[in-house]
Amino acid sequence: NGIVTYPVVPAFHATGGTNLTNNSNIIIVSPTAVVNRGNHYSGSNGRFTAPVDGLYYHAFWGLLYPMPSGYVNIYYSKNGSQYAHLIQGGADSNSHTSRSGCVLMEMSAGDYSELRINRLSNSGINAYGGQWNMMGFLVG
Repeated sequence: NGIVTYPVVPAFHATGGTNLTNNSNIIIVSPTAVVNRGNHYSGSNGRFTAPVDGLYYHAFWGLLYPMPSGYVNIYYSKNGSQYAHLIQGGADSNSHTSRSGCVLMEMSAGDYSELRINRLSNSGINAYGGQWNMMGFLVG
């Protein structure tokens, strides 16, 4: 009927967040892999490692809380170096600030990606555990 499935395409969807306590470029670690085809995402370090060369789609969405002041930069890194700036944003008056973004990343087998956040303030915030998601998969 023209239906095609790809049961071994590397893909992950992880939930949960990270407590951000300083203004370093912290890796956001979502510890719970809801989907982890091929087991290429690590819930212990937040790293997705490409098993094959290709174009990969990455996305995130969720709540930063509390965030009553300051700015954040959220971006993906590839092999430890900044790959793309996704979003910079400021605080919300009620401390609930949502963020989302996506990127296409050319990756070779063994390359790894990480979602990073830079808090431009000294106060801590959370990529709020119950409301933070990230995902990625091989496009082609």
